[in-house]
Amino acid sequence: MDDQERSRAAVINRFMSQLSVEPVEFTQLVVVSFESTDRKLAAEIVNTLARVYIQSQLDAKLQSTQAAGSWLTGRLQDLKTKLDASQQELQTYRDREEILDMSGGQTVDAQELNELTTRLGEARQARVGAENIYRELGGNANYSVEQLMNMPAVLQHPLVLDLAKNVTDAQQEVANLARRYGPEHPKMIAAVARDQSAKSELKQQVMQVAASIEKEYRVVLRNEQNLDQQLATVKEEVASSNRKQFRLRELEQQVEADQRLYEMFFNRAKETSETMGFQSAHARVVEKATPPISPIKPNKLNIVLIAFLLSAIVGVGLAILRDLLDNTLNSPDDVVERLGAPLLGVLPNIKMAKGHSGPYLGYLEDNKSAFAESVRSLRTGLMLTGLEKPHKVTVVTSTNPGEGKSTVAINLASALAQMESVLLIDADLRRPSIAAAFKFPSGTPGLSNVLALSARVDDCVQKTDAGFDVLPAGVLPPNPQEILATQQFRKLLKQLGEHYDRIIIDSAPINAVSDSLILATLADSLVYVAKADETPLKLILKNINLIKHSNLPITGVVLNRLDTKAARLWQGRLLRHV
Repeated sequence: MDDQERSRAAVINRFMSQLSVEPVEFTQLVVVSFESTDRKLAAEIVNTLARVYIQSQLDAKLQSTQAAGSWLTGRLQDLKTKLDASQQELQTYRDREEILDMSGGQTVDAQELNELTTRLGEARQARVGAENIYRELGGNANYSVEQLMNMPAVLQHPLVLDLAKNVTDAQQEVANLARRYGPEHPKMIAAVARDQSAKSELKQQVMQVAASIEKEYRVVLRNEQNLDQQLATVKEEVASSNRKQFRLRELEQQVEADQRLYEMFFNRAKETSETMGFQSAHARVVEKATPPISPIKPNKLNIVLIAFLLSAIVGVGLAILRDLLDNTLNSPDDVVERLGAPLLGVLPNIKMAKGHSGPYLGYLEDNKSAFAESVRSLRTGLMLTGLEKPHKVTVVTSTNPGEGKSTVAINLASALAQMESVLLIDADLRRPSIAAAFKFPSGTPGLSNVLALSARVDDCVQKTDAGFDVLPAGVLPPNPQEILATQQFRKLLKQLGEHYDRIIIDSAPINAVSDSLILATLADSLVYVAKADETPLKLILKNINLIKHSNLPITGVVLNRLDTKAARLWQGRLLRHV
């Protein structure tokens, strides 16, 4: 591409970027606009574009019409030649086969066929009747008069019936005269003569009837055979005529199709030639462009609004992205919506003194603080879930170490001790923390000593100033899980349950070992502690599903170390609900 082409392309691209064509909704109108620093130039460009567009449409339609007219003219000549050929072929076929136009009526052969069919049916019926009579004669007339008279076909003939009556009357007359006259009497002689004459006449008539029956059968048989031959001949002629008619219809249909096609092209060619000189454009200018009064760019108000809108969208997007990437619990609603578990309570995030380690004893130190109020709300939630059947034994666990399960266990025991007798058991035989929190002397006997039968329960249970008793972990055993799963531990819980209204068990984290699951099988309630903004949601979900599938008595979740402001807002809503 040379410099001239590049320059031309650049001018065209710039022109197109400044040009705008926008349709008007629900109409066939379009708005054409052009952006330029010269207002007169902008109006002139829009008007010129509209004028050139309309002219180009007219030129295109004219060229298209001319091309169509030329093509139709050439095609029309071919169709005329084809029509003449098909008409000539039809006429030649009619002349060669000597076909007469019956104008939709039946042909002579068809009429003759119908008549012969009717006559053959009648002749066949007559032949059958004559054949039945002839069969009765046995196929010939060589019978005596007496035998013929016994055949119904002869006896029932009208002439025979009349003559037989005459014979009967003559015989009756002879019989009557024989009673009164002798054989030589003239009347007797006359009566006998009449009787003989009647019998002779009857015999002659019977023989004639028998001969006529055979003759009639032969006649009707020949008549049937002749009609059958004539019918076969006419059928062949009709079949030949049908074949000719079929070919004739094919040729006539071809002529009709060619005629319709020719007429259609002829009419179209005539319309094209007549409209070639008159063309209308598909578009027209409704309103010409005029130079604008005021500029449209730059619009400072729009720029400010767009900047504000974009910043708001970016802020919301970042917030949504942060929420999508966050896989921890950061609000009380997350516990219900994302874990699908009940929420027992929320504990605020308390800033610890530098160097502080171990459980936080906020309720014991100041029972009027915001932390204490949260613990009391937790106590209320736990008691409300056991109105029908109070939770005698409650196990407190978490996902990982350092989430505050021991803090929850100690402060919950302190809050419950204001209403009931409470025993706190440190069953975390791997990393116990309760003895250190209450500053018990090193080596203080506890749960492991009782289960190993090296100390008595009364010697291991320690009194506290908070109003509840504590059974520390004692000496750390090498096999904590086996010790907690023994029958001895079950008996111990039953024994302690007879002296205390409520037992709180601080167990090991569930994600590391399964000690908590073993303890939960012996408990009435399980409290799951989750640290806000830290514990991975995936691990919490896995452990809660494990607890549910094991049919363990999970009571709810405690959200620990939540932001103070969020905790205060949620706590107010919880108190209003209660």
